[in-house]
Amino acid sequence: CLVSGALQAITPIAIVAGAIYLFECMESTGCLAWMRGSMKSITGNHPVAEVMLIGWGFHFLVEGASGFGTPAALAAPILHSMGHGKLESVVCLLLFNGFSASFGAVGTPLWFGMAQATEVANDDLVRIGTLSAVALCACAVVIVPLVVRTLVPWEDVRANLLFIYLSIASIMLPVFCISFVSAEFPTIIGAVIGTIFTAMLIVLKVGLKPCSGSAKSGNTAATQSFGGMQVGNADTVVSGPPAIPVRLTGQRSVVMLTRSVRARTRNVVGRTLPLWLTVLLLVLTRLEPLPLKRLLTNATPAAELQLGILGDLTLSSSLVFGLRNIMRSPQHKSWSFAALYVPFIVPFIVVGSVTLMMYCRE
Repeated sequence: CLVSGALQAITPIAIVAGAIYLFECMESTGCLAWMRGSMKSITGNHPVAEVMLIGWGFHFLVEGASGFGTPAALAAPILHSMGHGKLESVVCLLLFNGFSASFGAVGTPLWFGMAQATEVANDDLVRIGTLSAVALCACAVVIVPLVVRTLVPWEDVRANLLFIYLSIASIMLPVFCISFVSAEFPTIIGAVIGTIFTAMLIVLKVGLKPCSGSAKSGNTAATQSFGGMQVGNADTVVSGPPAIPVRLTGQRSVVMLTRSVRARTRNVVGRTLPLWLTVLLLVLTRLEPLPLKRLLTNATPAAELQLGILGDLTLSSSLVFGLRNIMRSPQHKSWSFAALYVPFIVPFIVVGSVTLMMYCRE
């Protein structure tokens, strides 16, 4: 009925609202600008490296955490600021999104969409997710290089096929393996592993060959550094630790080098905190052996309110809202919303608020 459908919409709306809050916090504190600048610095203006690190790896990471089109909104402008065409960047991200969306937003299409539509058990969802992962892995081998072609000339794609396939495998293999045990984590955990691995491939230049230089259609962004970072033509500059001194000798140089490395490490950990803390909280609240999942999903009513023909409203000690006997339907329709378990307050609101408190002086 209409009431039941409207209540079911609360879950995806809450997830989107939480993701927007998190990314707005990342933008206002400079964390997102720092990440953009870092990725630009790592790729070294290599078009294939840019597409695979940002369009493929970073997009997977954002989709795994938030979903609902967020990757295209975040990654496409970064690619465009690096000199790629506007339309081509959007097309590339939307095509890549087809590989990550099945397990996007912490598996929402499966545990919410598929489960609500078919009422299948959790074990069946995992099997469906595994079949989906098999199909995605098979398609990625053929389709991903063709998608890269939308931004990079074919001769450059062909010259860098080894790097492209290693980057594909670094994400799709973890997605495939994790899909056997979970319908929530394949995209986000695969993205963390794959993005780090792709960055290492770029730094070590594994499989990367020089490009023709005709891959980009716009003005390339200025060269970035890990110190003060400015993204594209934006005015936002994220400060970092001072450069490592290179001409000092003796004990003083060792001390200053150690301090600089520590400062850089703190900066990296702090600036990436919204991502790794989000992943950590999601894992901790969804692992069956840990008590957090049972604690956050306890639906035993602590309070109940009769709403007449609308039904019976319940609230548990774990902030699980419920409505039973909706419209007093003979089918005994019911609805529930675990406010602390659905990816809304935990982790998005919590992580976003922690990030704001860490960088409130900025």
